[in-house]
Amino acid sequence: MIRKLLQWIVAEKNDSTLRERVIHSGIWATLLNVSDQVLRLLMTLILANLLSPSAFGVVAMAMIAIAVLTTFTTIGFNEALIQHEEDNVDSYLNTAWVAKSIRGAVLMVLMFTLAPFAAEFFDEPLVTPTLRALSIIPLLNGVVNPAVVYFKKDLRFRKQFVYQISGTAANFVVALTGAYILGNLWAIVLGALAGELFQVLASYAIDDFRPRVEFNSTMARELFSFGKWIQGSTIVVFIATRGDDLFVGWLLASGALGLYQIAFRYANAPTRELTHVITRVAFPTYSKLKADKQTLKRAFTLTIEATLLVSIPVAVGIILIAPEFVHVFLGKEWMEMIPALQVLAVSGVIRTLAATGGSLFKGFGVPRWDFWMNVPRTLTIVATIWPLTERFGITGTAISITLGLAMTLPIWFYKTRDITEIPVSGYLRSILTPILAVLIMTPPVLYVKKPTLSGVGIAILVGVVSYTVSGYFLLRLQGRDFIEQTLRFAREA
Repeated sequence: MIRKLLQWIVAEKNDSTLRERVIHSGIWATLLNVSDQVLRLLMTLILANLLSPSAFGVVAMAMIAIAVLTTFTTIGFNEALIQHEEDNVDSYLNTAWVAKSIRGAVLMVLMFTLAPFAAEFFDEPLVTPTLRALSIIPLLNGVVNPAVVYFKKDLRFRKQFVYQISGTAANFVVALTGAYILGNLWAIVLGALAGELFQVLASYAIDDFRPRVEFNSTMARELFSFGKWIQGSTIVVFIATRGDDLFVGWLLASGALGLYQIAFRYANAPTRELTHVITRVAFPTYSKLKADKQTLKRAFTLTIEATLLVSIPVAVGIILIAPEFVHVFLGKEWMEMIPALQVLAVSGVIRTLAATGGSLFKGFGVPRWDFWMNVPRTLTIVATIWPLTERFGITGTAISITLGLAMTLPIWFYKTRDITEIPVSGYLRSILTPILAVLIMTPPVLYVKKPTLSGVGIAILVGVVSYTVSGYFLLRLQGRDFIEQTLRFAREA
C-alpha cells in the first residue's frame, strides 16, 4: 500500500519536453531544498537546546572519519551516468550497483576496525563506539537502488523529492524522540541511521528497477574514466570543505567542533540550499544543452544572477542579526560561535557562486576544471588554517575557509567565460543589483533588530521586504525584469 502511494505521488508524464522538465524540476527541487533544510535546521535548533556542543562535536568527529574514507574511495559513477550521452543507461546500472555495494561493505569493515585509531587521533574515547555504530552508513549508501540516477539525469525531481525527504523526515523524528528519551549523543546517531535506512527503502519503493549481481569490466572502466576527475575533485573539495572540521577536532576539542559545526550549518544552509536548487537542475540541463552554445550562455547567465540575488542578501542578513539569533534561539552556551557564524556567511556567497562553475564543468563534460578550480582553494586553507586557528580559535578557521574559497574565483571566472563567452559586463551586471539592494536593506534592519523573538522576526521581515522592493525597482530602472527573462528562457528552451 505504501509503495503504491509513493509511486502514485512520483508518477510523471514520459512525453514531457525538456522545457517542461526544467520548469517542473525547478519547482520540485525548490520544494525539496526548502523542506529538507527547514527540517534539518529545525532539528538542529531543537537538539541544540537539548544536547551540549560536545555531543554534536563527538558525532561530528565520527562523521569526519567516515567522510575521509568515503571521499578517498569515491568512484563518481552516478555523475558519469548523468553526463552519459545516451538517455538510457540501464545496461550500466548493475555494474555500478555491484561496484558501489562492494565498496560500501569494505568501508564498513574498515571503519569498524579503525574506530579506536580515530578516537586516539581526536583524543576522544567516545568516538570509538559512535563510529562503529555509524559504520553501516557506507553500506546503506552502496545498496541504494542504482536507478535513482534517473531522478537527476532525466530531471525527475518529484521522485528525488520523495526519495530524499523520506530520509530527512525519518532522521528528524528519530533524533528528536531519542533526544527527549536519552538526552545524549546517541539521539543524533540513531537519527542519522534511520535517515539512511529510509532512503534505501524509498529508492526501491519509488522505482521498479531491481539490480542484479552482474559486473562488466569494460563498462566499469568507461564510467571510471569520467569518474576519476570527479574523484580527484571530490578529494580536493573534501580537504577544502571538511579539512576545517578535521583540524578543529584535532587541535581544539569536541565542544569547539560542535560550536564550529553549528555555526557552519546556519551560516551556509540558507545560501547553499536556496541556490543549490539551481545548480542541482543545472548540471543535467547543461549536459543536454552543451551543443547549443547560445542557449547555454543564457542559461548560465540566469543561473549566476539567480544565485547572487538569493545568496548575497541572505548572507548579509545573517551577519546583521547573528548575535540576536543565537541569543534567542540557541542560548548563552552557543554565543562563542557568533564571529565564526558571521565570517562563514561571507564564505557561503562565494561557495554558491563557485558551485555554478562546478555544475557547468561537469555538464559540459570537462570535470577536470572543477578539480583545478579547487586546488588553489585547498592550498590556501592548508597554508593558513593552523596559524589562524591558533590565533583566533574557530573564527580563525572560518577566516581560512573564506580565503580559500576566494581563491577559486579566478579560475571560475576564466573557464566559465571561456565556455559560455559571457562578456565581463555580464558578470558585473549580475552582482550590481544585489549589492545596491543590500545597502538599502541594511539601515532599517539595524534599526529594528532586538534580542527578542519578536525583534528577530521583525528584523527578518523588514529585511526581506526592503530587499525585495529595492531589488525590483533597481532591476526596473535598468529596464530588466528577471522573472520575465527567466520565464521567456524556459518557454524557448
